[in-house]
Amino acid sequence: MKRAVSSLALALLLCACAPAAGPSTSTESPAAATPESTAVESPGTATPEQAAALPAGLEPTGGDVLDYEEIRPIAIFSDQSPMQGYYTMRQGEHWGLLRNDGQELLPCVYDSPVNGCFLGTDDDPAWHVERSEPAPDSDRELDAQLRSLGGGHLCDGHGGYYQEFYWLTDLQRLCDYSGSTGPSTPTHIAPALAADYDGLFPARDAVLSEGEEGILLPEGNDTPYRYRLPDGTPLNDQSYQTALPFGHEALAVAQRDGRWCYLDRTGHEVTAPCYEGTYGYATQSSGQEPSTSSPLLNGFAAVCRDGKFGLLDSTGQERVPCTYAGLVWDGQTGWLRLEDGWHSFRLPDAVPPTIPDAPALPHEASRVPIEYAYPDVWDEVGATRTTTSEGTLNVRSGPGTGYDKVSDLAPGTAVTVLGRSSTVEGWVLVILPDGWPPVGWVSSEYLE
Repeated sequence: MKRAVSSLALALLLCACAPAAGPSTSTESPAAATPESTAVESPGTATPEQAAALPAGLEPTGGDVLDYEEIRPIAIFSDQSPMQGYYTMRQGEHWGLLRNDGQELLPCVYDSPVNGCFLGTDDDPAWHVERSEPAPDSDRELDAQLRSLGGGHLCDGHGGYYQEFYWLTDLQRLCDYSGSTGPSTPTHIAPALAADYDGLFPARDAVLSEGEEGILLPEGNDTPYRYRLPDGTPLNDQSYQTALPFGHEALAVAQRDGRWCYLDRTGHEVTAPCYEGTYGYATQSSGQEPSTSSPLLNGFAAVCRDGKFGLLDSTGQERVPCTYAGLVWDGQTGWLRLEDGWHSFRLPDAVPPTIPDAPALPHEASRVPIEYAYPDVWDEVGATRTTTSEGTLNVRSGPGTGYDKVSDLAPGTAVTVLGRSSTVEGWVLVILPDGWPPVGWVSSEYLE
């Protein structure tokens, strides 16, 4: 699933907690939540056989107690969710890498939190690390150590990736705007992308303007986010400084009035905007303070309120109240900081979300320029047709001669059918052989 930080980079400002306001915000602040139990902290240093008591609902793993000063979720460049399976930890002023079972993979020698690379995989994650003074020999040794422990590898550096969604007020259409370097082409929301985002898109308002080489670019980078359905209908009346996807979970997290709140799929804010950041892509140049509040991960999110940490459930209640010095949760194994150190735990009722099925369509379904008409019937996907020998066939931006001509096809050219319109008969959207434009509409009367 492609989820990406905007090419403009998220600049998230933290300020004082404000009370909930407006009809879409709950009337009860999380500060009023009643904990199910309070941890009993035992003095001294715990061992795997004698661990301090955890709050009710947290199941101890029996692992070692860790003495790091800070443990933080790992942010992935070009992704808006924390990485599962790993944490970055701090001792003094330096950071390292920790597997979620407590295995140290990289010692605390780096000057910034370890970040994940979007080109890594589950089996071979890649890591961004920073030193104020380069130490290539040490990094080579640590890279070899990482690989030997099955912890992936250090990233050598490369270009980034971005993705934004815009509600184009001039076209009254929602578009996907994504790419690697340089400007991209606004495209329609493909069915697979709609399923990936649960049909709920954090989008900015924008209009199209013509950029370099005639490329149409959305202008709206300074506008706030709103959650919208694929047809553009707003989910609620609120605007947000930053808004993260639902990620198939019951709640999404968004920033309003400088703090973070959680809202459900109807747009109702189930918490006040009172939470602070718990993670974020941090570098020496961008700053190292956590900028983003965690989304739900398998039904729970580690949250921070007034500098204290707790655990939020999928109803917006604090399962663990925000009274602890540290708590992290990656959807699998969490760590809670008690008086004697960090204790690992699991949540027996953490359940992975259901991921909806999406139609298997060619990549070109996600490359239809936003100014083109988009098909809504996919019953002939992959069928090969050949243009007749009756002359050059015009390719248009929509199903009908009233649409702009965008290309043409010579007699006898083979094309692949992508989709068609349910309201206009006799036209199909085909994948073009030359690559640009990637697709176009042709009259099926001239195909055989």
